[in-house]
Amino acid sequence: QPAISLAHQVLFNCQDCGNCEEGGESYCVFGFAHKYGMPDDTCQVYEARTGVECLSEGKHGFSNCNPECICKNTEWDMKTHYAVTVYRKWYVQH
Repeated sequence: QPAISLAHQVLFNCQDCGNCEEGGESYCVFGFAHKYGMPDDTCQVYEARTGVECLSEGKHGFSNCNPECICKNTEWDMKTHYAVTVYRKWYVQH
């Protein structure tokens, strides 16, 4: 089975699991992946920034995150983005 590279940018966009300068907390990453599932890197590439504009009303979690911050497609002009709503999620089991 091929190796999967999960979209860790989603953690910076949608969950307070750390930041780009100091790294993150593994318990938070595993908890998020267990509860919500994680898309792969083709959905949300690493941008080396915290996506504070992604959360509604400062709440964390998948359901409070802007869908474009979870999985997006970028047009050829590199300026136009739109949310992708059907994508595969990878979960962590206990």
